[in-house]
Amino acid sequence: MNGLFFIINPVAGNGRSSKVWGKVKRELDKRKIIYLSFFTECPGHAEVLARQIATIQDYHLKNNHWRRWRRNNSRNCKRFKFI
Repeated sequence: MNGLFFIINPVAGNGRSSKVWGKVKRELDKRKIIYLSFFTECPGHAEVLARQIATIQDYHLKNNHWRRWRRNNSRNCKRFKFI
């Protein structure tokens, strides 16, 4: 997915982060910017979320790169059968 990812700790800053996120969310929606947001639920959860997002993004980047390579080079590779 192209867009922005936000990991929000709702209890950070004595709850101030939730108020800030509300303002950011309204602005993103107003500008019709694509994003996904995730809220942490316990200590260490932000790291887990970040690793999951990075893994998914890496998979999509590699997959898109392969498709682009295949499209651009399929004419030059006559010996390979592309599905």
